Amino acid sequence: MTLSKVEARALAKENILGYSFEFKTDSSKQVQTHISSYINELLLKPESKIKNIALYRADSWELKLDFLNETFPNLNFYYPRVDGEILEFILPESFDEGSFQIMEPVGKSRIPAQLLDLILVPGLGFGRDGHRLGRGKGFYDKSLSGIPRQNIAGVCFHENAFLEFAWESHDISVGILFTEKGKFSFLD
Repeated sequence: MTLSKVEARALAKENILGYSFEFKTDSSKQVQTHISSYINELLLKPESKIKNIALYRADSWELKLDFLNETFPNLNFYYPRVDGEILEFILPESFDEGSFQIMEPVGKSRIPAQLLDLILVPGLGFGRDGHRLGRGKGFYDKSLSGIPRQNIAGVCFHENAFLEFAWESHDISVGILFTEKGKFSFLD
């Protein structure tokens, strides 16, 4: 049965609310391991020029990826900050509470989304075809429109992966999805 986006959001939030602190912590560690392996694969390719990655500061609905920037000190990790209707990506000097009570980067160095080598995008869930289920504001959809999906990787709890919901034409679709159970590709 195909859910509406409102129904899918409610289901995903209900699932997340049921997770213990320990489950969220363990899941975050597992996801970071999967993402680290993937970044290492990219770095080992002879033609690899991966240098700039978009990360995010997790809130209570999202998996935490706090250790990736420590694991890869030679890479630049940019974080999103709401700027009007879109996201700008900033190399953080610090973090401050921004729009929607989310920790946002403070810094001078910015990069256009088109120049990011990998963009890690949190979601409440993702559809069977990689479409992102966000929280309804459309910041990632507007900011990443036109970015090749092979450069965008979704991150969510496995229970909310592969949901069947009625996505809309403006919803971005990721090329890869990371959950605590592994890496899944939509590029085949």
